[in-house]
Formats: sequence, C-alpha cells, structure tokens
Amino acid sequence: MDIQVEALEQQVQLISLGGEMDLYTSSQVKERVVKLWEQGHKRLIIDLSALSYVDSSGIGVLLYIYTSSQKRGYQAVFSGAHGSVAKVIELTKLSGFLPLDPDNETAAKRFEPIESSPSAESDGIRQLIVDEASELFDKKGMYFKEFQIDLSHVRRLANLIAQRAPAHLQDINILEQQISELIKNGVKHGNRNDKNKKIKIWFRFHDDQARMIVEDEGKGFQELETWNEFYRKKIECYRNQDFEKMMEYLTFQTSESSDDDGGNAMMAAVEYWNEGVVFNNARNAVAVKRSFTDDVHKSI
Repeated sequence: MDIQVEALEQQVQLISLGGEMDLYTSSQVKERVVKLWEQGHKRLIIDLSALSYVDSSGIGVLLYIYTSSQKRGYQAVFSGAHGSVAKVIELTKLSGFLPLDPDNETAAKRFEPIESSPSAESDGIRQLIVDEASELFDKKGMYFKEFQIDLSHVRRLANLIAQRAPAHLQDINILEQQISELIKNGVKHGNRNDKNKKIKIWFRFHDDQARMIVEDEGKGFQELETWNEFYRKKIECYRNQDFEKMMEYLTFQTSESSDDDGGNAMMAAVEYWNEGVVFNNARNAVAVKRSFTDDVHKSI
C-alpha cells in the first residue's frame, strides 16, 4: 500500500493511505503513526480517500490509532472514506465512534487554532512552548559542546559552562543550578542515564543575558501539554490562595517518573528563563533565554 505524510498548518500531519489495507499491510500504517507520535506529532488526519480495500486487520489499526490518541491526549481524525471502506466501517458499528469527515478541509476544522504558543502570557502564567522556528533555536555564534555523560558528571559540567558567563552574572539567580537542571533533565529523562548516548549543548552569554540549547537522544517530552495544564492549575491555586487545592499540584509525575521526580525543575525553569522555554518539534531539545537586565541594575 502507499503511505504519504504531509505537514499542514496548526501542527497537523496528514497521512494519506492508498491501495489495500489488509492483514499484510495494516501494520505499516500503525508503525508510521507510532513513529510520528514519537517525533512529537499529536494532531493527525488519516486520509482514506485513496484506500480501495480494508479488512478487519485494517479496521483494527484505525481503531488503535483513534483510541491510543485519546489515551495520550492527542487527536486523530479520519477523512474521505467511501465505497467498500465506508461500508466496512459502517458494518463494524464504528461510523458513529470514529471521527469521520468527508474531506481533509472539513477534518482540519476539528483542530483548534494554535495561537502563538498558548503560553498563557495574557494571564501571566508562563508555559512550555513547541516552536522549532523560534529565534531561541538560532545557534549562530553559540559555543557548542557534545558529551557522553551520566548524572554524576552533570554538576561539574554545569559549573564549567557557568564560568564562561561574565563575572557579574555568575552568582545572579543561581545560574549554575539552572544550567545543571537543564542538562540533568536531558541526561536523566531523555537519555535515561545511558552513558552511550550524547548530550549536545549550545550556549552563549552576554553582559545582560544567557542563552542555552540542550538536546538529548531520547523520545522527547511527550507530556508537555499535560504539564502545561498541570502548572497552570497550580499557579491559579497559588493566586487564589487555595493552598488546600494546591496540594494536588505539588508534583507532576508520569508513568516513567521515579519516586524522586516531582517536575519541580521544569517549574523553576519556566520562571527563571524569563525570555522563554521552547522545545523543538521532536521535543528532545529545549532552548532557553534569560535577560539579566533588572538583576544587573539591582547589583550596581
């Protein structure tokens, strides 16, 4: 069968299927979708308009795509089903269950517009952003280093990097500690502390600002949107002085979190890096920037 993938607006991926989707080919579709998820793509349109045949195995994969998307908090919409394909979907009682649209244009309307990062800056709540085109990922003029390290060497590495900053910045607002947290996040959560995997680091310091990019070889921060919502609720509780409710939002954990993971490092990061915390599309690289203008003025 034929599988084509095209990027649309609003971070939507269009997967066009052609030919026959049966016992022998349906696994190809599943593998392609899973790969897109691993790359950080969470909005999918599955175009069935060029699909001429589907059997129970193919229906099983379509059902898998939809139910797995729901469990992950992602979106999957199906379009263009017709003829025997539409009939099989109807016979299996899925026509009222799967989100089916007549064409891609109609399907695309199901996705809410993504504003220039729903970072909640309008209400002052900082959020994590996915924007590979952000100026924070501009590596021009930045120092670059690549390492194969485990957690035991992170603190030392962060200290060496922080020492490259101007002297009047090195002790401002725990710069070294925040650099350490970014690297540790990549080593621990991205590379799973595998010393055979690399950590890539770009950094640049000026008199009044610090920039850094850290990239690991992991599968990326797939729970980013969930984290954003969690943090938003925590800050809302804090602002409302509802500390009893805030107890529910003290630690952010996923199925892969260890007992000592609480998500506090990322919470501190969005507040410390006051010019943005931005992830690439694969979510395995984070770019940050902090302006020290106010701090420098206070220190003079």
